[in-house]
Amino acid sequence: MGRLEELHLKESHIWAKMKSHYKEAVATNKRKIDNLKKALDKSQARSQLLTNRIRTLLQANRDWFTTQLKAVLDK
Repeated sequence: MGRLEELHLKESHIWAKMKSHYKEAVATNKRKIDNLKKALDKSQARSQLLTNRIRTLLQANRDWFTTQLKAVLDK
């Protein structure tokens, strides 16, 4: 019986280590996912800001851009 108890104790330690490694991996992956989501949100916001700036420039200088476009197309 002593051998079985010894094996059971070893197995319990192994399972406890595996559980702690699993919890660490889950926490690490959650942080990675959160960081990726933040980076994606930041990129989308930056892209939207640039799009809005370009629209504003085009609307403010529509005649100039039209003239430039016509000149290029005429070549």
